[in-house]
Amino acid sequence: MFDNDVLKSVKEKNPNSTLYVGEISFKDQEDKQYKLEFIWRAPTVADMEAYNKAAAKNAFTAQNNLLVSLVVHPDPKSVADVIQKFPAVTADFVEKQVSPFFGTEVVSTSRKL
Repeated sequence: MFDNDVLKSVKEKNPNSTLYVGEISFKDQEDKQYKLEFIWRAPTVADMEAYNKAAAKNAFTAQNNLLVSLVVHPDPKSVADVIQKFPAVTADFVEKQVSPFFGTEVVSTSRKL
């Protein structure tokens, strides 16, 4: 995952955010294993409002945009580059990790920093 210096730096850059370590593991059509690791912030009501509005047009794009908007480390563009190639991988993360902030009861695998 991330070493203590990275965690400390990210916390200092985001003093008003509750932060989590996230991980998405998946395989492609050729059975190649991928693991996407990142630090993300808790979503706000504004994040969910933007997500709901975008989801009415395209659910995959809305989920990907929501996840990228929450990533604080590494650079969100690096996460976006991976999930753009595999757009379905964010659905499970958004459902199980992000949605519970708004009243959905889900078992979570993220841990608070």
